[in-house]
Amino acid sequence: MAVAADGTLALTTTGRWSEALRHIDEHRGIGRRILDGRQTAVLARATASDPPGALAQLDDAEPGARWEDAGTALSRPGDRQAAEQAADLWTALEPGDRLAVFTTRLDTTDPGHTRRPTPRQGHRQPNE
Repeated sequence: MAVAADGTLALTTTGRWSEALRHIDEHRGIGRRILDGRQTAVLARATASDPPGALAQLDDAEPGARWEDAGTALSRPGDRQAAEQAADLWTALEPGDRLAVFTTRLDTTDPGHTRRPTPRQGHRQPNE
């Protein structure tokens, strides 16, 4: 697993997506959930001008933790419904989930910032 993870990280960091996909395939690193291996497969296919292949990887993913499902939903470019689903999933995350970086990135990619954070997320609401 370490060889698969380290090799994939090295290849994706340098933008060598097709090689990263071969590497992760060779090490059977594409799991059922949208973790590193499947994320690599999605991005490799997307950068190789294979949107149907990228979407197939997303469609074949099993549900996971709420943050994974939010990432899966957000990975569908141009799909407003998926983006809204991602925002809804983001809103459901608890502050103690240790996902500060992820939720910040997800929030900044929410097209139009259509939803407001809930009070339980520690954000002040207007007129508080």
